[in-house]
Amino acid sequence: MQNLYLSLLGERIRVRSADSTIVERILDVAHQLRTEPFDDPPDLSFRFHVEDGARDLPDFDRMEELGASPYHDFSLYGAGEEGWIVVDGKSIASYRLDRGEVEGRIHPDHLPGGWVIGHRLFFIPLLEWMRHRGHYPVHGSCFRVDRRWVVVSGPSGAGKSTAVLSAIAAGAPFVADDTLFVSLEEEAIRLDSFPESVKVGKGTARFFPEWKEHLVPSGRKFLLPEERLPGPGRRTGVTPSLLLFPEIVNRARSEFEPLPPHEAMIRLMPQSVLPARRDAMERHIRILSRFVESVRSYRLLFGRDLRRLPERIAGLQEAPSG
Repeated sequence: MQNLYLSLLGERIRVRSADSTIVERILDVAHQLRTEPFDDPPDLSFRFHVEDGARDLPDFDRMEELGASPYHDFSLYGAGEEGWIVVDGKSIASYRLDRGEVEGRIHPDHLPGGWVIGHRLFFIPLLEWMRHRGHYPVHGSCFRVDRRWVVVSGPSGAGKSTAVLSAIAAGAPFVADDTLFVSLEEEAIRLDSFPESVKVGKGTARFFPEWKEHLVPSGRKFLLPEERLPGPGRRTGVTPSLLLFPEIVNRARSEFEPLPPHEAMIRLMPQSVLPARRDAMERHIRILSRFVESVRSYRLLFGRDLRRLPERIAGLQEAPSG
């Protein structure tokens, strides 16, 4: 049995599996969380093994009675402290948040690629655990322009990573390029990072030729090692000032359209809130509402001047609000 020890915002996480491939696929996602072995019981414990047929499990009928929330490549059953993630009716992870336990049964078909293991059966229960502990996920990137922290949120392909790359190229510090955690600290909004590798889309890569030799192929994107990035690198525990929702448009210059808090909330929620027990969802929605009320929100019409985006944002910050 192999053990992988991880740490995220003070939470101690242990992954156990007899299959080294499973451990390697999780490490692909969480290598920056790796820590020294600890003797105390973990806060969250994962156990994975290879097994055929999620639909043959004795609890599958009960899962279907609870109802499924379907997503584009997986289904989430149950709610709150007990739940199941099922992918293709083959691989499954069941979690009990009250016990801090996750058990994954991985179909052999899902072993080679690793996406199902790392990004579905490991990452989603981890996000649910962090929400259970008061750190609520937000699908977005975050970076600093001047002295203000900017959050960019949107679906995959909207421009989150492109925005953070433009800031990094200009020497700015950043928090994350895909996943953030929002929490309250002394009644102030705090943003922390899920520190995974910075990702570069193949279409975006051509705008940053200085990194071409450092890009590492990873599925449909490239990974950019953090030691190759300019500037002061990753930060955590920041207070946001701006919230942008990007849309890629065919125009020369990027433009910004103000959004009222209620419309920002409508755009932010689908990117961040997985179904859960009612009280957990209410807490998540409340803190997101506090978040959008504490910042200025804009629709970002992302033009071809992406290398000048930090300059455009700086000008936006200097403009009077309202």
